[in-house]
Amino acid sequence: MFKSKQQNETFRVNIEAFDAIQEAAKDAATAKILGISSGAAGKDFKHWAARDRQALDGAMNQTSISVTFLHSDGVFFIHTNTGSHVVIAKDKALLYSEALGKDADQGDRRLRPRVEFRVYSRVVNGEWCLLSALCVITDFNEKDLRILASWPMFMVEDEVFIGLGFEVERPDTSAYFTDEFGDDVYVSGVDYLKSGVRYTAL
Repeated sequence: MFKSKQQNETFRVNIEAFDAIQEAAKDAATAKILGISSGAAGKDFKHWAARDRQALDGAMNQTSISVTFLHSDGVFFIHTNTGSHVVIAKDKALLYSEALGKDADQGDRRLRPRVEFRVYSRVVNGEWCLLSALCVITDFNEKDLRILASWPMFMVEDEVFIGLGFEVERPDTSAYFTDEFGDDVYVSGVDYLKSGVRYTAL
């Protein structure tokens, strides 16, 4: 199903879509579903009421996840602010779906308008990708899947990502922190940004 090189890789990547949610919230209909008042539409975020900013912050925080692909076990390990789960590695799999907003878990979610942040494992143009999207659901049968970015999981060359429309931020030096034993632990990552989504490969 996948290239031999891909079958021998293990990686971890953090995904967050803060900017994508901010952009989506500029649309009055989407903002309303997120619990943001109509009075915020068209205004600069700094002029929003406190409860509207809080609703937006809550929605943005629900788009932050960590994905680890474990080749040895053939699984994706998904970690979020609220828990963790495992998904069998396939080229057509929904890895994560979260209804955004503070009221997202009240009532029957299938019957309520909602905005979901989703991450899929998909093959796009012959490359195995982590695809991120917003799914705006206004009715039981009405869904608008807005694909944000498809991040090739096994590419390493910056030029490939740039050619796909990503901005690449590769730090000159590694950051470090001191752990509980007094040892310096170095952390290095590369950021790939597209359509308001940031993939940080660690």
